[in-house]
Amino acid sequence: MKARVASLRKALPALGAAVVIAVAAVVWHFLPTYTQVYAPFDVHGTSGTTVTGRNLSARVFGARVTPNVKAPSVVGSGGRVAAAGVWVVVDATVSTMRDSALPKADLLVAGNTYTPSDRFLTETLGGLADPGIPQIGTWTFDVNPKVVDDDAATPFALRLWVSDGRLDSRLVIDIKKDDVSREQLVSLTHPEIG
Repeated sequence: MKARVASLRKALPALGAAVVIAVAAVVWHFLPTYTQVYAPFDVHGTSGTTVTGRNLSARVFGARVTPNVKAPSVVGSGGRVAAAGVWVVVDATVSTMRDSALPKADLLVAGNTYTPSDRFLTETLGGLADPGIPQIGTWTFDVNPKVVDDDAATPFALRLWVSDGRLDSRLVIDIKKDDVSREQLVSLTHPEIG
């Protein structure tokens, strides 16, 4: 009996270590990921209203879905550019609150994320924004036509942020169905300041 108790005492630290390691492994799987810990703080709003975060303020007026965009910077073909899918042109105004910053944007459509097209750099928003001086213009996204249905019922959400977006506010502006129109051609212009 004494031998059994002695061998049990010797095995107890190893058994305790195995239990601690197993519990640590289970806890490890439930810890938040890096992107959850350093994620932005979403500030929600809808089109037609001004949405304000820590250093960014924006108002989305609506979106236009079109197969063709006409831009002054495009040489040839009358300035027209056809989309690989369909263009979603989001009309908005944006300004910073405290510091000059470069606003970044993406568009959520039916669970997919789209970045602004780089084909119209001079005609779209995305330049340096200064505090209190609004920029009025558009962001243009090339979107898969399968996720944009014919009656524009698919919800759109424009997300805007400055810097890298971590541990800062990010504007999430839902574009209402009534604020989405379909057009055959959208003409882009340079953003207006003020």
